[in-house]
Amino acid sequence: MAFYVIGGRSGGKGLACAITAVKWSAETGLPVAVTCEFTKHRLLEVAARHGVQIPEPVVGKPGD
Repeated sequence: MAFYVIGGRSGGKGLACAITAVKWSAETGLPVAVTCEFTKHRLLEVAARHGVQIPEPVVGKPGD
């Protein structure tokens, strides 16, 4: 499933992507792959704020 997030600087594009990833993870029960610990914690915060449980995101570095 592809989607586009369009907007200017500081327009909430990152938050929109985080919310979409959290919804997808909650629906499928699969963890989201992220590239750093900060993003992992950000997704867990978004999930908590929306009152949903998601599997812990998996941190992987590009090229691993």
